[in-house]
Amino acid sequence: MNFTLNSYISIVSVSTVRKKFDLFKSHAGSWQYDKNINQQGTWILLLKSDTKCIFCSIINNEISAVKIYEDSQFLAFMDKYPINTGHTLVLPKRHHENIFTMDDEDIGRLFSTVSFLAKGIVKSLEAKGLNIGQNNGKAANQIVPHVHVHIIPRYNYDSPNGRWPSRNLISDEELDKVAQKIRAALTLKGIKAN
Repeated sequence: MNFTLNSYISIVSVSTVRKKFDLFKSHAGSWQYDKNINQQGTWILLLKSDTKCIFCSIINNEISAVKIYEDSQFLAFMDKYPINTGHTLVLPKRHHENIFTMDDEDIGRLFSTVSFLAKGIVKSLEAKGLNIGQNNGKAANQIVPHVHVHIIPRYNYDSPNGRWPSRNLISDEELDKVAQKIRAALTLKGIKAN
């Protein structure tokens, strides 16, 4: 399914804008700089209105991603700009702009998948905790208008000053090493999931 949209992709720092712009441009086509800065003080890029949903493009294998789990309804992959090692995005394959357009059964299945994956992530990476986040709408800082849930492993060292850790640009090779650990830990009722 292709959807036309205006969406914003967060960029973590001014120093990496050009590198990320080139990366996104090579994957998604028509990107342009937006001279605005969002509330967190990070630069943003704007997809032109004729660009498809970036997550739908990943689902359709038009854009690469480091996947950790996939079934007939859901896909989970590593966030390219993780807040912490193991930061994973889980999303329905069927496009929904926000959670309000999903039926209750699909929402339940989504969060059951999140729970299953979170257990494997914490176990495989020896995380000391985790955050699960799901944003709906621009006011809630939803960046990509396709329902997705963030699983963010947390470690004792990651916020010594009590602040949220900063995002980082990680290579696909580094992401794949983490994903291999996670995939190895995923079992469903004693059966390896992937």
